[in-house]
Amino acid sequence: MIVAWRALDKRVQSLLTLRRYSSFATFRMETEKIEELVENWTLSFEEKDGFLGSSHFKKKKIKIRKNLRAYNRDLVFFHELVHAYCGTHLLDDLSDQTNKNNSFLVEWLARKHRACPELLRCGVSAFKLKPFVYDRISLIAFPEVYTLSEEQVHLPFCYEKIWNRGIFMQDVAQVPSYKR
Repeated sequence: MIVAWRALDKRVQSLLTLRRYSSFATFRMETEKIEELVENWTLSFEEKDGFLGSSHFKKKKIKIRKNLRAYNRDLVFFHELVHAYCGTHLLDDLSDQTNKNNSFLVEWLARKHRACPELLRCGVSAFKLKPFVYDRISLIAFPEVYTLSEEQVHLPFCYEKIWNRGIFMQDVAQVPSYKR
């Protein structure tokens, strides 16, 4: 789902006032349960136009479009992870208004959970995805990645002198300086 955060948040905040959705206001995925999902769920990639991702509850399978850019891959992955985590409570096939509302809520939850460094690291690591650094959250989740191949770093400032002075690293403990 491609929608600006401000519009998405406004829509979901109004949904959270409804009794049906109110419990999701404080919903938070737990790392232990994400790790448990790996035992039963599989993740695969698929090349298909117009397709970003899907979750199949009976097959316990998450599918994600192949070759998505790092940030988009993680957003789609977390969208499908929320589906897997919540089960059939939040279907979003868009066939009726409830499912359309569910779609907004799932996307909102996915973005909020992807924005937690601990959950981002847990989800990506548990499902054996290649970690990427593309924003502050992913850098906090994977501080070791910026010393690896350029392929995994999608922020040009990671190679600048200002980066080596640690200005962007105030809340990441002891990250080694990048050697070019």
